[in-house]
Amino acid sequence: NKEQISNNSEQTFNFENDEFLSKNFLDFIEEPIGETVNYFSVLVSKHDNIVEPLIFWLSTKEGKWYRFFMDAWLIHWNEYTGIEKNEIIEDDFEGYDGYYVRNLFEEFNLDGKKIKEIEVRRFFDNQQFTSQVKISIEDNILIIVKDYGDVKPSELVIDII
Repeated sequence: NKEQISNNSEQTFNFENDEFLSKNFLDFIEEPIGETVNYFSVLVSKHDNIVEPLIFWLSTKEGKWYRFFMDAWLIHWNEYTGIEKNEIIEDDFEGYDGYYVRNLFEEFNLDGKKIKEIEVRRFFDNQQFTSQVKISIEDNILIIVKDYGDVKPSELVIDII
């Protein structure tokens, strides 16, 4: 009986089955809520006039570093120390043709602003399955990342409401 349970838990999850597509999902990332932004940037690719956000780095004045990206409708969110960050960020942001770093911290004057909420959603809308991370920051700044799997490139939307 234990063997049967083990075999069932090792089955590959099918992202395109009806069960996954029909379920809306909502969750929140709690760790940096209420902390003050100290750094926020994104590695962006630009090929054939298609601009796509790839990897984000977020730091708080409390000294925490967060690296996140979306892949196959899932968010990958990890916390790092400053030492770990130094080892990883250099590889992430190393210059390649067609890639550049967009400094959201400076571009949207995030210095001194607190993170209010980080919402993670998956939903089916307009015949398209979408995964989304929405980061709400003080002064009504919304940073939204949308992932459409392999159907179309990811999007970065920034709203100041």
